[in-house]
Amino acid sequence: MVHYRDIIRFIQEKLPNAKIKVENKGKEPGMNIERCIIEAESNKYNFSFNFGANIVFNFEDSPRALLKHQNLMNSKDTRAFVDNCINNLDKYSNENFSFAYTIENYARRYFGAENNIRKKDKSIYIYYDKFYIVASPNIVLLVLNKTNRTVRSIELKEGVDLEKIFREFNFYAEGIKKGGIA
Repeated sequence: MVHYRDIIRFIQEKLPNAKIKVENKGKEPGMNIERCIIEAESNKYNFSFNFGANIVFNFEDSPRALLKHQNLMNSKDTRAFVDNCINNLDKYSNENFSFAYTIENYARRYFGAENNIRKKDKSIYIYYDKFYIVASPNIVLLVLNKTNRTVRSIELKEGVDLEKIFREFNFYAEGIKKGGIA
C-alpha cells in the first residue's frame, strides 16, 4: 500500500530543490487511511496532492488529475501518476478554461439552482446541498460536501460529451440525495 511519504519521496526525486509541506487532515471517514495535503513549491510552480482514498493533483488551486482508490495501487502506478503530473506542469500553466459557462449551464439543467458558485481562473466550483461539482480544463469531479470525497471523476479530453457526463453525474447525485452514497 502506498503511503503519503511515498508521494513526498517521488516529488523530491523529480524536483530535488522543491520545498514540501504536509498538512494532516485525519483519517478518511469510515476507512483506516490517513488524509493529508502535500504542498510542493518549486522554483517555478506551486502544486499539491490531496492524499486519502484517492490522490488528487491540484495546480493553481484547481484539480487537474485524480488517481482513484490509491490504497489499491502499487508504488509503480503511483510513481507514474506523480511523474506525469510533474512532467505536465508547463502544460497546465498554459491551459485556458473557456468553457466554465457551459459547465455551469449543464449543472443547472441537471441539478437545478445551485447554492453557491465559486469561479477561479482555471476552475469552477458549483455547490448544492449534498454535493458539489468541480471542473477545470482537465477534469470534472462530483464530490460529497460532507466528506470531500470524490464520487465520480471524468477526464476532459478533446471531443468529450458533456451531456453524457452530466447524465452520469445526475445518476450519482440521485443516489447521494437518497442517502445511498455517503
